[in-house]
Amino acid sequence: MKCYIPPKKIRNKSIYFRKKSDFGNLYNAVINCLKNNKTEIEDKIKSPSCKTSFDDSSSSIKSFNGFIYKINQQIAEYNKKIYNKHKPFKGTKNLFWEYNALGYDEYLII
Repeated sequence: MKCYIPPKKIRNKSIYFRKKSDFGNLYNAVINCLKNNKTEIEDKIKSPSCKTSFDDSSSSIKSFNGFIYKINQQIAEYNKKIYNKHKPFKGTKNLFWEYNALGYDEYLII
């Protein structure tokens, strides 16, 4: 399955592509911690009498979730701007037509 890669001019503006390295670092920290814990569990199964200690994954997961939360906020803000993009022009459009209507009314009344 091929992955869609947007054109370069879109990639430069994309929130994901601007934060890709940060995302990768945080993601890898979580994955490495979980892999280490998986290895510890497998070792414990092989030798139940040995003492086992796990890596604390809470800090890396918290950092990763915080990063995702910030990105989602940026995306929501961007989507809100797109959704409301027509509102500033609506007032300008109404003013334009009111102004033009007044001008034409003067010609029609005379």
